[in-house]
Amino acid sequence: MERNGVVVVGSHVQGLFMRVTRFPSADETVAGWDYREALDGGKGSHQAIACARLGVPTHFVGRVGRDRLGEIGAGWMADAGVDLTYLFRSEQKATGCGFVMVNPKGVPAMTTAMGANEELSPQDVDCAKTALATARLALVTFEIPVATALHALHRRCADGLFPRRRRRTSLAQPHLFGGRMGKACGRIHADSQRLVRERDGL
Repeated sequence: MERNGVVVVGSHVQGLFMRVTRFPSADETVAGWDYREALDGGKGSHQAIACARLGVPTHFVGRVGRDRLGEIGAGWMADAGVDLTYLFRSEQKATGCGFVMVNPKGVPAMTTAMGANEELSPQDVDCAKTALATARLALVTFEIPVATALHALHRRCADGLFPRRRRRTSLAQPHLFGGRMGKACGRIHADSQRLVRERDGL
């Protein structure tokens, strides 16, 4: 099977920016200025747009709300050439957004509401199984539920798409992650090695 393109399984988080002379303390209001809704998104949509702008066929698997910010994000990705077949709309939650205050030194203080990203499910990933199986590369971020991210990686493993001669990656070094994430990455790496051996009859 010829593999082509990229699938990004990840988040979209609209950035909302404001400049302040200083960050507020607890129970304090500080006047700001230069409010902007920049063309800015989460790690997933950034990756998808970057790939599409390089001319690589790119699918994005994610969730936004059925709202104005969701339309802006979808339009931004579509304008870059990202395939949005697997961009789902939440009926319950708003599009993820992050509010960023920037002080005169250019240092940001940020807070993020993940919104619709929290609803991205393994079932959503399964809708994109053909795209995942035929893509040359899959990018998976952790600004979505961990179970969903791991499901996407397991699906890639099941298709035998972790090459045997690849240089060491972070999945092969689970000690770089802490706690449950490290254990999960260790299981994914072990599963991928087993599946590749089965595929190759070893």
